[in-house]
Amino acid sequence: MTIPVRYAGAGRQRVHPLTPPLRAWKTLVVVLVIVVINAGAVLMAALAAVGGAAADAPLLAALMTLLLIVIVGGIIAGIAAWSWHQRFYELDAQEIRTGSGIFFRQRRTARYDRIQSVDIRQPLLPRLFGLGELTVETAGGADSALVIGYLDVPTLERLRAEVLAATGRRRAQSVPEPGVVDPGLVEPGPVEHGAVERRTAAPGLPGRVLAGPIPPPRLVGMVILTFGVGALAALLAVIVVGILGGGAFGAVFAAVGAVALLWVPLDRFWNQQLTLHDDTERLQITAGLASTRRQTVPLRRIHALRLRRPLLWQIPDWAELESSIAGYGDAQEQSGVTRLIAVGQTDDVVGAMNEILWRIGDDERTPLRSRQSPAAAKWVSPIDWQEQGVTISRTGISVTWGRLNRQYAVVPWRHVQGAALSQNPVQRLLGIADVRAAVVAGPAQVIARDLTVADARELLADILTARRTVSG
Repeated sequence: MTIPVRYAGAGRQRVHPLTPPLRAWKTLVVVLVIVVINAGAVLMAALAAVGGAAADAPLLAALMTLLLIVIVGGIIAGIAAWSWHQRFYELDAQEIRTGSGIFFRQRRTARYDRIQSVDIRQPLLPRLFGLGELTVETAGGADSALVIGYLDVPTLERLRAEVLAATGRRRAQSVPEPGVVDPGLVEPGPVEHGAVERRTAAPGLPGRVLAGPIPPPRLVGMVILTFGVGALAALLAVIVVGILGGGAFGAVFAAVGAVALLWVPLDRFWNQQLTLHDDTERLQITAGLASTRRQTVPLRRIHALRLRRPLLWQIPDWAELESSIAGYGDAQEQSGVTRLIAVGQTDDVVGAMNEILWRIGDDERTPLRSRQSPAAAKWVSPIDWQEQGVTISRTGISVTWGRLNRQYAVVPWRHVQGAALSQNPVQRLLGIADVRAAVVAGPAQVIARDLTVADARELLADILTARRTVSG
């Protein structure tokens, strides 16, 4: 089935008429509460007047108040209609354009060759009306997203397919970036830890699930183990003391806090699933309970990966997988969009990580040289120093650190933007140093910690040499 190309003469398109009130529902609720509270006394006086216990003045005031409410409601409806008329989106051969605003008009554009991901999101309230929004992330870091919405879900699906198709056409016409090797041109090499052979799928085939959906018991267990048994025990103690002491308000407040503590990660990662689409070279992440999202990330935008195993997660053998994605920055980390797998069995997470690394350029991780932190590092990292190490291979660099919170980060050479050696005063006295391989902002950062100065300098030279080789 061929999807029609909307930008071929279709012109500007309107969003759903409910968009303005759904965007401003919080403000509308506040205005309604204020009006009701201020009109309450007058309405009570009006009821007394109807019963003959008051003069006609309160009744007239009540009628005037109701008339005022109707007028204000009409004004709000008129402003909403005007706002809707000013909202539009448009696709042409080069870019996407959106517009909004009544008194202060806003116009935003996103060129197809700078688009990094196209996501469908359904916040709770719009979802009740069968609506959602399309979020187009572009190169530029924070505040670079272009949002189209609200629209019904079938329209969002068609629009997303059109944007992805246009992005693919523009990318096919563009010249490859200098110094960047296409992952498809890398010769296969030995694969470590069960990474699979590269697969090339025919266009249009359904994606392959790498992880998920996350079982609800595992997600709840992840939340409990993440925040710690001690924190939940303290919260339970507050509830019990509040009930026994007669402080019902304190108990309710503590219970609400516990629910909020659990709700955010449950809503964000509920039923999360990671799917690989080889035909379009993209990952798709679906998740959400009250507010759902379908996030699409081009593999070429994933620069580094981090696998993490907190202490309590090691009991059920769980791990998470996070990524540093070009253009997303640190702000996106807080919203969870850089977390590819929120929680999973360690072997499954490692397998998914290998699948992704194989496609983003780190396809031969046979160690060429490894270094560990020396004994002197125990004075600055008494717990972790024996777990701190760095390994370089033909196609990338990886680091490990942490005993209680075990972590592993890896970046292909093609995504290393530089390197730097650093020492704090204590490290200088101990003769050790850190080496950072510069990558895009995000949770996956590659830092070789507490190496001897000689090892650190040699590693720095290796990184810079490998980077120059890849850059040509």
